[in-house]
Amino acid sequence: MSLNATLRTATSGLQAAQMGLRAVSDNIANVNTPGYVRKTVEQQPLVVAGEGMGVSVTGTKRVTDQYLELASQTAAGESSRWSSYSQYMDTAQGLFGDPTSENFFFNRLDTIYSGFSAAANDPSSTLLRGQAVANVQDFLGESQRINGQLNSLSQTMDTRISADISQANDLLTRINSLNGDIVRARLIEQDASGAENIQAQLVDQLSGLMGVKVSPHAGGGVDIRSGDGLKLAGDGAVLGDGVGSGLGTALLPYAAGL
Repeated sequence: MSLNATLRTATSGLQAAQMGLRAVSDNIANVNTPGYVRKTVEQQPLVVAGEGMGVSVTGTKRVTDQYLELASQTAAGESSRWSSYSQYMDTAQGLFGDPTSENFFFNRLDTIYSGFSAAANDPSSTLLRGQAVANVQDFLGESQRINGQLNSLSQTMDTRISADISQANDLLTRINSLNGDIVRARLIEQDASGAENIQAQLVDQLSGLMGVKVSPHAGGGVDIRSGDGLKLAGDGAVLGDGVGSGLGTALLPYAAGL
C-alpha cells in the first residue's frame, strides 16, 4: 500500500472518529432535552479494488424503537378520544342529575303518574287536577332547559373541532415541510436527526388530536394518514377548513369523543 493510500485510510478513520465524538457530545449535551433522541453514527468499511481503504460514514441514525413509537402514538390518539368521550358524557349526564337522587330528571315521570293517579281517584278535586297539570308543565319545562343545554354542548363540540382542525393544519404543514429538510440533508449526507426529533414531537402532538397512521417516507421523514387511510402529509399537507372536511371528519371522533 502506498503512502498516500495509507494516509487516506488514516484520515478516513480520524474523520469517522470525529463524527462519532460529535454525536456523543450532542447526546451528552441534550440528555435532559425534552424530545431529544440519542443518535449514533453509521459506518461501513471502505473497500477499493478489493482492498480495505479505511471507513466510510454513511449517516447518522436516531436510536429509537419504531414499534414502540407507533404504539405510543396510537395510544395517545385513543386516550384523547376516550377522554373527550368521558368529558362530554359526564357533562350530559350532569344535565339529567344523579340517577340515585330524588331530583333525577326521569323521576319526574313517577311524580306525573302519581299526580294523575291521585286525580283519577278523586276527579272532583280541583287541587289534585291542578297539581297533575303542574307536574306535566314542570317536566316539560325541565325538558326544554336540558334540550337547550344539550344544543349548547353540541356547539361547544363544534368549536373545539374547529380549533383542533386549525391546530392539526399547522402541525401537518410543519411535518410536511420537515420532510423536505430531512430528504435534502440525507442527499448531501448531513445529520438530519435534529429535524427528525422535531418532526417526531410534532407527530406526537398530532396523535394527541386524532388517530394517525405513520409510515416512513421515501428518502426520509414520514407519511401521515388518518385512521381511514386518507393521506394527510408526506408529499404535501392535506388541510381541512371545517367540520365537514376530510380532516374534520377524521378529527370528529377524537374531539367529540364519538
